[in-house]
Amino acid sequence: MFVSTDFPVVEGTKLLEMRVPVINGKAEWWQVFPIRGEYRLAAEFESTAGSKTIKVFEFDVYESYWKWLVFGAFTSGLFFAGIIAGRIFSAPREEKRSQIGPVLLFVLICCGASGENASAGEAPAPSYGANLEIASATVGMPATIHWRLDPVGVVDKPAAKLTVTITQLEKNLSVFILENIPVAGEFAFDYQFTDGSDHRVTAIAKTDYGATVSQEQIVSVNAVPPPLPAKLKATLLFLAVIGAGLGLGRWSRGVSGGGEPNP
Repeated sequence: MFVSTDFPVVEGTKLLEMRVPVINGKAEWWQVFPIRGEYRLAAEFESTAGSKTIKVFEFDVYESYWKWLVFGAFTSGLFFAGIIAGRIFSAPREEKRSQIGPVLLFVLICCGASGENASAGEAPAPSYGANLEIASATVGMPATIHWRLDPVGVVDKPAAKLTVTITQLEKNLSVFILENIPVAGEFAFDYQFTDGSDHRVTAIAKTDYGATVSQEQIVSVNAVPPPLPAKLKATLLFLAVIGAGLGLGRWSRGVSGGGEPNP
């Protein structure tokens, strides 16, 4: 409840909305959930008779143990840095001068901030016979992805089986896959790009005539800074950890020195 997720802007927002055909009683896709927490999946099924059924599923996604380990190690490092600093600040002036340099260097390394520059990717030219349109993507808001088959010399748009893959390029990780769904000329859905980095959207269609049409586009996602409450919580937490270390360091210096800490 106190420690923010990787992408706090995504919390409480809609990730995906699409309409897919049910094949052999099933509708399947593959997706990476961006953050830990509780998720709600609302599925609406429309039968051939026209009746509609809505079912809501709720499930939990847990944080990676590796991330908790890194977080614990970083917090422990700040705590022990506070202890060392507390002992140094409580030491005599000569000893304090000789030890304060390495501690300040360690704290600067721990608290150093790294910035990322958003790179603008230019979409490749569309493949012959198909068109892939993607609305401007911003973290926190779904973007519409529209694929359309435009055959030449054919009046009716041929049916095809479409596979859509979304890959996060920074980690080369496929975050969304929808495989071999039957479409009649076009397909559109709303998808939220939850990471403010470049993504590759690939659409491969196999028509009933045996032709394969491939389309690819690079999407530069507009990043959004974390909200102020998330920043304040993290800052207060790390300041409290450092402060606890400073207090323990000063107290241990006084106990080991046999008297009260030096001012």
